[in-house]
Amino acid sequence: MSAPLGNWEGQSTVRPPLFNGQYYSWWKNRMKDHIIGEDYELWDIVTDGPLATTMKNEEGVVVPKTRADCTVEDLKKWEKNAKAKKWLVCGLGPNEYSRIQSCTTTKEIWDTLQVAHEGTPQVKRSRGTLLYSQYENFTIKEGETIQEMYTRFTTLTNELKSLGRIILEEDKVEKILTRVLPVSWKSKITAIQESKNIATLRLDELIGNLTAYELRRQTMKMDKPKKERSLALRIAEGSDLEDDEMTMITREFKKYLMRGKSSSRDEDSEDEAEEEQALMAIGESDDEQEVSILHLKNKIKFLSKEKLAELLLDFIDESEIINNEKEVLSRECVILKAKCKNLESRSNESDNTNAELKNQEDLGKVKHELDRTCKWNKASDALSWLQEHHSSNKRGLGYGTQAPKWDSRSKYLTFPENKICTHCGKTGHYKNECNAKEKASQKNKVFVQEKNKLPGSK
Repeated sequence: MSAPLGNWEGQSTVRPPLFNGQYYSWWKNRMKDHIIGEDYELWDIVTDGPLATTMKNEEGVVVPKTRADCTVEDLKKWEKNAKAKKWLVCGLGPNEYSRIQSCTTTKEIWDTLQVAHEGTPQVKRSRGTLLYSQYENFTIKEGETIQEMYTRFTTLTNELKSLGRIILEEDKVEKILTRVLPVSWKSKITAIQESKNIATLRLDELIGNLTAYELRRQTMKMDKPKKERSLALRIAEGSDLEDDEMTMITREFKKYLMRGKSSSRDEDSEDEAEEEQALMAIGESDDEQEVSILHLKNKIKFLSKEKLAELLLDFIDESEIINNEKEVLSRECVILKAKCKNLESRSNESDNTNAELKNQEDLGKVKHELDRTCKWNKASDALSWLQEHHSSNKRGLGYGTQAPKWDSRSKYLTFPENKICTHCGKTGHYKNECNAKEKASQKNKVFVQEKNKLPGSK
């Protein structure tokens, strides 16, 4: 979060912070704290709107109260609304005041300033995405101190927080340890990771630890005499060797270090003879001769002490460069291994998901076949039963199994009553008393009468 340098108007516990078009995020937070410190209810008026004083008129419609209709409580609400607006207006410069001059409520003033300096929600999302990309690529600059780096880091994270993207303390600590500090701090990073619990380590405690280590490094550098070092050897006049020959020795020694390290990584550590041979072997290129320790010894045998010291310093520089490259490659290797492990776990999850889907599909096929088989089994059972029970006795083939109410062995039928209607077949009445017959006769008479009334009928 950007902030102005030095003391200027507005930094007071009495006056509100002044905003003149710059450092809006800084002013926004300070104005919020200032208003809340005066009266917390005033901040609710800024964010939610003014306290309403309304009443119902004769028609039953809710309307704002006039000055004559206000009670003591209503006047206190008016006073709080005016006080909240006063704090905002008095904290704005001339240019910003002209921007909100037409606003009537405190909420309108606050929203107008927020849209003017932070943008719409879409602009805020785009700006948040840009700032988060800067956070992901954040590293310490060359020659930058820990405190300078920490100032830039907190400014970036505070800007993200004002846009709604909050980064946890644990993530900040892990970010600084793993991706911000240079490779030369690897030993310190490893010591902190082993001695501290990263999940509970506070960011200010980490910065204090790193700052103390940085001061110790600077003190050690000041105690050492300054020496001019370079990758190419510099030989004074009257030396025993020429410039080209010294450069060749340096290049051959660098080649020896690199080939020796690569060979030692490939060989088995338990076999000492092969490891010694790998360290001694330099290899053979297409157009260069084989380099060996004996070859280097023969070249530097007749050097003076001063030249040997200078050559040794250059060898140390070459060794440090190679070690730094090795550390960088090691970190990249760790990152790639983590990515490979993540991809492997995802691949296993995908295989498990595919296996489950395949099992579900196979289960559905088995269930379908089982349903078809059950249908055929039921039909086969029914046919088998019909074949076994096929006889003159039809009971069971769609007939109920309930025993008849009459004696099946008698050739006479007995009825509960002697009266039987020969028209409808029911018992209890005769044909001349049958209601069904009477209704049928009436229906036939009506039909005949309607037919005789039709034109053309005889």
